[in-house]
Amino acid sequence: MREGRILVAGATGRVGSAAVRHLLEAGLEVRALVRGAAGKGEPLRGEPLRGEPLRGEPLRALGAEVRLGDVMRPETLAPALEGCAGVFSALSSSTNREAEAVEYRGNVNLLSAARKAGARRFVYSSALLADHPLARRVGTFREKARFEEVLLGAGDVSATVLRPAMFMETLLMALGGPLAFVPGRQRLPVRWISADDAARAAARAFERDITGRHELAGPETATFDEAYRLLSRARGGG
Repeated sequence: MREGRILVAGATGRVGSAAVRHLLEAGLEVRALVRGAAGKGEPLRGEPLRGEPLRGEPLRALGAEVRLGDVMRPETLAPALEGCAGVFSALSSSTNREAEAVEYRGNVNLLSAARKAGARRFVYSSALLADHPLARRVGTFREKARFEEVLLGAGDVSATVLRPAMFMETLLMALGGPLAFVPGRQRLPVRWISADDAARAAARAFERDITGRHELAGPETATFDEAYRLLSRARGGG
């Protein structure tokens, strides 16, 4: 797919914002879907408030068009999808409590709206081993796997499912934010990938019409402890 506008949902997140940049660099038109004004937790009003910057203002500066919309309010999606040939969904939930709403129902709403708007290309950022029996005990993975089946079963849509491994940026989040990660006994190492590389893969999927399900991971494996040791060494910590 070398022509047509791409709508990026989850455009202000790590993968989504990087995907906007890579798609633009590939020469594609990009429309970023954002929920409202910066710093506002209020419901979508349909139009940005005057004098208040949109959350997607940095994306606009890159050259993307920015539209308001909310995947949990399907009626707001049709205007955002008008004229779009494809969709990249990088939607993600921050808690298991909201996993079903965002990871499943939100994506189903987005897919339905895309089909109605005539967008026949859909690329989805899922997670490595989302359908593993153990992973299904975790809400986020379970709902990602559910949506994968819906997307790949949509016969009138050219679909791609990307399954990135653990994001390297997770390490930095644990170091600098309020979140705590408890990796457990770490008997087995895991594979890692950067969010930027996952976003680059999404752009390539559009560029080269790559379809189907694909796992994304770097060549090396490491436990959390090993990864933190490597990170400390890279940052000059010895």
